[in-house]
Amino acid sequence: MELDTDSMLSWFFGLQGRLTLGFALVLALSIAAVSAYSAYATRVETEKFAKEIELARAERAEQLVRDTFEANQNWDEVQYAVQQVGNLFGWRVVLENESGLVVADSHQIARNAQGLFESLADRFQKPARFDKRPVFVNGELIGYMLVDERPARHERPLSMQDFYNSPLANLLSGESGTAPPRPTPAPSPSTETLVQEVLEYVDPPLTNLQSSFQRSLLVAGIAAGFAGLLIVMILTRQALTPVRNLTTAASNLGAGDLTQRVPASGNDEIGRLANTFNTMASDLEQAIEHRRQLTADVAHELRTPLTNIQGYIEAIKDGVVDADEETIDTLYTQTIHLSNLIEDLRILAIADAGALSLNK
Repeated sequence: MELDTDSMLSWFFGLQGRLTLGFALVLALSIAAVSAYSAYATRVETEKFAKEIELARAERAEQLVRDTFEANQNWDEVQYAVQQVGNLFGWRVVLENESGLVVADSHQIARNAQGLFESLADRFQKPARFDKRPVFVNGELIGYMLVDERPARHERPLSMQDFYNSPLANLLSGESGTAPPRPTPAPSPSTETLVQEVLEYVDPPLTNLQSSFQRSLLVAGIAAGFAGLLIVMILTRQALTPVRNLTTAASNLGAGDLTQRVPASGNDEIGRLANTFNTMASDLEQAIEHRRQLTADVAHELRTPLTNIQGYIEAIKDGVVDADEETIDTLYTQTIHLSNLIEDLRILAIADAGALSLNK
């Protein structure tokens, strides 16, 4: 376990680890930048498309109100159409006639308990929250359609059951003592047809589309990141193989194996480094061989005078040769020769060390 940990740390702090981490960081930053820009662009385009859809919805709702009133000349039919728009789009849609009275409301019965229409100011504390669009029928202004695309959570569109169980329904049914005309128990066929035409068109779910795109982008980014990291590791491992060969050869050369060589790997920087290493190893091997030869030659040159001196001294000791002047001269000559050899070796050593100075 300790060996594996050391190997991992060695790889992490090694050249391949640093190159891999560097490439991985660049790859991660690139993917993050592309993902952020893609998400931003998607959000912008989605919001732009959503605004276009909202505008198209408003135009369809206005067309529905206009056609319903033109076909029936009845605000109760318009009330039904407005309720369907509210249920379909989740909007609060209010219709104000040219007199300033609310004649249709998707979230609340238009008539009060007395069967009368209310003004916009009486019904809403903040009428400014609505977007106001004029509604024309045959070139004549019949009122204004007010749309709140994001009503409060407690507000919900009316259903037809809510309409017929309301005090207005009881009022219109005659329970209040008066007998105004009853509302139509069901919308007219023309109103149903107009509403169905609006309901047939279904807007694309932009939120789901954006979420799906972002999920796909995230998955693709993660997959691309892992694939890129794997490719970087393989490429760096292959690119650093000559460096590892050089490291192994240099270690063996330092241990004394002068036959170490590395294969040439091309004409790039690593290839030139390998050729330089091979040249250095060859020169070093030749230098060691020359030094060995020089050591053998020096030993031979030193052995000759020493052997002569040793032979004369043993002969004098044994009484074979007299220690006369001729013998002493011979010994002196050999000693001077030996001293000259030693001085030559000293000068050679100084020259090899680069400390030899020449004097004129």
